[in-house]
Amino acid sequence: MDKSWMETNRISKSYVDGVAAFTDYAVHNLQKTGNIDPRVNKKHIYIPCPCTKCLNHIEHKVEEVQYHLYRHGIDISYTKWTKHGEEDEPSISAPKPVNATTEFVDDMDFAYIPTDGPATVEMVNATKDNFDVDDLVKFQELLLDAEKPLYEGCPDFTKLSAIVKLLNLKGKYGASDKFFTELLGLIKKMLPAGNEMVEKTYQAKKVMRLMGSGYKKIHVCINNCLLYWKNDKDLTACRTCGTSRWKVDNKTKKVYENIPAKVMWYFPIIPRLQRLFKIESISEDLRWHATRRITDGVLRHPADSQAWRTIDEKFPEIAEDTRNLRLGISADGVDVNTGNMHHSVWPVLTVIYNLPPWLCMKRKFINLSVLISGYPGNDIDVFLEPLVDDLHTLFETGVDTYDASTKDNFNLCAVVLWTINDYPALGTLCGCPYSRFKGCVVCGKDTNCVRLSASSKESYVGHRRYLPYNHPFRKQKKAFNGQQEFLQDRIPMTEEQIYNEIQKQKRNTTEEEGSSSQVNGQNGVYWKKFNIWYRKLKYWRHNPVPHCIDFMHVEKNVVESIVKTLLHVPGKTKDGLNARLDLAELGVKLELFAMQDEDKTTLPPAGYTLTNAEKDIFCETLHNIKVIKGHTRNKNKPEGCIAEETIAEETIEFFSEYHKSMETIGIPPDKHETCENEEEKPLSADKSSEVSVKLFQKAHLYVIQNKDEIVPYIEHCFRRHKQVLKTKNPGKRIAFLENEHSKSFSKWLCEEVERELAIDKESVSETVRWISYGPRATVVKYNAYNINEYTFRTKCHDGKVYQNSGVSVEAIDLHISKEVATTRQAYYYGVLQEIWVLDYRFRKIPLFKCDWVNHKSGDVKRDKLGYTLVDLNNLGHKVDPFVLASQALKTRQSINVKSHIFNVRGDNDKTKQTPTRMSSVVRRSLKKETSTLGEIVSLYFIKSNKNVIGLIKSN
Repeated sequence: MDKSWMETNRISKSYVDGVAAFTDYAVHNLQKTGNIDPRVNKKHIYIPCPCTKCLNHIEHKVEEVQYHLYRHGIDISYTKWTKHGEEDEPSISAPKPVNATTEFVDDMDFAYIPTDGPATVEMVNATKDNFDVDDLVKFQELLLDAEKPLYEGCPDFTKLSAIVKLLNLKGKYGASDKFFTELLGLIKKMLPAGNEMVEKTYQAKKVMRLMGSGYKKIHVCINNCLLYWKNDKDLTACRTCGTSRWKVDNKTKKVYENIPAKVMWYFPIIPRLQRLFKIESISEDLRWHATRRITDGVLRHPADSQAWRTIDEKFPEIAEDTRNLRLGISADGVDVNTGNMHHSVWPVLTVIYNLPPWLCMKRKFINLSVLISGYPGNDIDVFLEPLVDDLHTLFETGVDTYDASTKDNFNLCAVVLWTINDYPALGTLCGCPYSRFKGCVVCGKDTNCVRLSASSKESYVGHRRYLPYNHPFRKQKKAFNGQQEFLQDRIPMTEEQIYNEIQKQKRNTTEEEGSSSQVNGQNGVYWKKFNIWYRKLKYWRHNPVPHCIDFMHVEKNVVESIVKTLLHVPGKTKDGLNARLDLAELGVKLELFAMQDEDKTTLPPAGYTLTNAEKDIFCETLHNIKVIKGHTRNKNKPEGCIAEETIAEETIEFFSEYHKSMETIGIPPDKHETCENEEEKPLSADKSSEVSVKLFQKAHLYVIQNKDEIVPYIEHCFRRHKQVLKTKNPGKRIAFLENEHSKSFSKWLCEEVERELAIDKESVSETVRWISYGPRATVVKYNAYNINEYTFRTKCHDGKVYQNSGVSVEAIDLHISKEVATTRQAYYYGVLQEIWVLDYRFRKIPLFKCDWVNHKSGDVKRDKLGYTLVDLNNLGHKVDPFVLASQALKTRQSINVKSHIFNVRGDNDKTKQTPTRMSSVVRRSLKKETSTLGEIVSLYFIKSNKNVIGLIKSN
């Protein structure tokens, strides 16, 4: 180990990195000798403290030891780390064979272990459960790679950590396999000879596959009759339809043995759920619903829903342990290819609802469980059997799982609350019709449907029955179907009634059309099958809402139809000749009937008909909308590509919890936050500018009034200077004296400091001395700046989606009336126009130059919902445009603000806009007679073509 850091400055980067490497080295040696359980989080491990006070006589937790080393320094005479596992003569020996009970490879020492070594070994040990007894030799090889330096003398990376971090970048930025292979080859040539870097993407992914939870490729009957697994795994032909298991040439009828005709991919859910509890922070988050959720009767999380409460009431053994999981299952078809090569796959995703709302729907915690090639139709239950079998196990018996947060094992159970799908997939999963005459899943056999003969479609009518009985719409005839409506809405079936109906049906594996004809036939059968959810999961009959509709799909389909109708797209519009003929047949909307004029048919314009000019405006708006691109790169084998990418990303996400320097892919960073290790940093090129003397003096005065280091000295000078002005100007008004104070204080302060230094050079601090001298005459300006973990941008360089130019100030105003000076507290709202950096030689101080809203003229209003509306066109308070950038603090807690639409007041602009989040500026304390900042206010604002208006939600 490199020990040169011991003699460096304690605030240097080399010392900080050295302390981290030392503690990792000590913990690793303790784990290797077997003195502690390797699954224990290193934060809870006690090691001797080698600081200058403890001198290895006292043991502390690892974090406490690091704190002591930063504060007191390390004992420089402690050059042999014998108390922390260093041997007198380190040796390199061949690794011993690993057996089923071995947790570490004892003799896996190298002459030099890179700083990534201990964390990488800990990471590999966390995956040991993925290896069978026969595969422990591969596990031993991974442990060797976890400590083996990338090249001889490499200080930071092992072979395995380098591969993992490069794959993390590949997944983060979506690099292709071809590019990544060429990059690996180039890196290998750049590194010293004899390095351990792999040369191909396949080799890197092979490592990930060994450490990942893996997937199972299960052969399927070409007609979706059964899976070749369990008792049927050795069959060569389907026992239901007799079709060969293997691929058959349609022309020559040649059978290609060992090449399956159809395959599905199953990603076992149990080891993936168990793996989450191996990470201490995630394990704690999985109990958030019970430990940190607000329970005030407001529905803000699935734990507040009736479905969650019902499961807890019916099965108290599930509710007893808050670590038991509540899941959601989502399934839908996706076209993974674009252009002429259309190919549909059905991914089945698992969502974990125990997590807090800002995590449970993130990519990292949404697991791909099943991947189906093609459209499964009514036979989707066949493909769901492996998943539902594991779900059955998780409910009936549970699985033994290690919890890193409590350091013990527990029996993990899980239940599925509901499925989430679009409307057609809902019918496929639950086994009921979703189209034609019985297409409503609520009304069932009583669906109110009419046949449109001209359009050859069914139309669902009678919606007025869901209105209150005395609603005026019920009595209107002309606006609807020419009849009054007196029927009551249908009471939905209870979960028990649905179960009694469904269990009468046997699983029907016919094609979708055959099932529909049976449903709509004379036998009166409604349900297509006794679906797998009711057959395998005994709690499913108690779910009050077993299937949910993904409203996004409904919105998308409806909006697509509306857009194509508005633009009158041929073949896609819902308003054509057939639609007008159907209106005539129904006898409604007489003014829209098609008119026949000799050999020409005319369709009267409707209220939604657009002119060509209006269509142009509409299309310009649609042109700026972003759409989702392709889902996969390998168009020839999309399912395999998706499966491999999923395994690699899952493994990298898991390892990112051990290597904190790796950024996770599945949880995107907050666009408003910046690196926590960078206190301040410009994000754009600098531009030197000459500014007016008056504005320059205002900026300098603001720095003098607000820098915390010199406030005590400055407050004393304030009083002296005002007394001097009052003596020189007897009888003058207070307003005059305050104005003169602002103009002359900077120059007076400089002279006063020089006078004091002439008497005693130690009487004035270095900070006061440099600030009193004033900054350099040239001001450096930036367009974007990172400070206190926030990103700020000037208004002219703000983004279209994220706006970071908002500023809010809570200040103390000085008001003078009839020679009486009073102060009062007020909020100011504005927009960042310029970012200045003043160079005081010993330090550079950034300031924000802002435009403030004139709150006195009534352009800051509070509505009945508690929101503050701000018109940023009406500006004022131009005397004091500056605020210190260092006064911008990070908001740790989330502030929930409802998304409402507000009218924007501007120059002949009545556009309605939706607010988006901005950064907030705050000040730690209030100072009298200065524009300072107070408690945090979350600022939102709206943009339009001609004006900007703000929307603020106060605490």
